[in-house]
Amino acid sequence: MSIITFLSDYGLESSTVGAIKGVLLKHASHVNVIDFTHLIRPQDLLMARFELMTAYNNFPKDTVHLAIVDPGSEAMTRGVAFRTADYFFVGPDNGLFDGVLDLEPALEAVELVTPSVPYRPFRGRDVFAPAAAALASGAELASLGASIAPDSLARISVDLANYVQSNIHGEIQFIDRFGNLITNIPGDWVKAKTWEVNVAGHHFSFRSDGQAKNSGKLKAQVASHGFLQLIFEGDNCARKLEVETGQLVVLNLS
Repeated sequence: MSIITFLSDYGLESSTVGAIKGVLLKHASHVNVIDFTHLIRPQDLLMARFELMTAYNNFPKDTVHLAIVDPGSEAMTRGVAFRTADYFFVGPDNGLFDGVLDLEPALEAVELVTPSVPYRPFRGRDVFAPAAAALASGAELASLGASIAPDSLARISVDLANYVQSNIHGEIQFIDRFGNLITNIPGDWVKAKTWEVNVAGHHFSFRSDGQAKNSGKLKAQVASHGFLQLIFEGDNCARKLEVETGQLVVLNLS
C-alpha cells in the first residue's frame, strides 16, 4: 500500500487537517495517510525542519512526505515537489526541507502549478494534496509541473557544528515540548569518556555515563535522533537554564 505522511502546523482544533486528508483520499483512495504531526508551533520552520529531518527516513521507500508550514504570504514562495533516492516530498519551497537536503540530495524537482479556481486557492488543499496523491498513485514527477534545478530548492541558514581548536562549537537547534535542549552536535562526535559543556553562561562537567558532576539531575545524552541533548530529570531544562533556540554550545572533549 502506498503511504503519504502529513506534517503541518494546522493543529487539531479545526477541520483543516480533515479537509486535506479528504482530498488525499478522494484522489487516491488506496493510500495509507499517516499523520506525521500537526502540532508544529504556528509558522515555526525550524521546528518543522527538525521534526521532518529526524523522522522521515523511518518510513518505507517511496513514501510521499507532504509537509505544510507556510509562514507569510503564499504568493512569496513557490510550491514544489521533489524526489531523493528513496522518498518524495511535497510542500512550500521556504526552507522547510532544508534538514532533509542536508542528509540526501534532491535528484529531481518541479514547481507545482496553482489551479485556476473561482476563489482564492488554499494551497494545502488545492495544490499540495493533489500533487502528493498523484505521486502516491504512481504519477511521474515531471507530470506535476515545470522542471526546476534541484539545487535551487530553498535552504535555511542553520549553522552546523564545527571544531574550533580542541573544542566543538554548536548550538541549540531545537527545544522539545519537555524542555530538553537538542544541540546540532552529532552524537558520533562525542567519543571521549568525559566532556565539559558551556551554554548560556552555565558550565557543566559530565562523566562517561552522561551525568553532570555538579548537578545531579542534569544529563547529556545522544538521543535516538542522533544529536547530543541536555535534559534535566523531572524538570524543563530550557526553563531551568534560561536557554533559547540558537544559543551557542561549546563542548570540550577530554
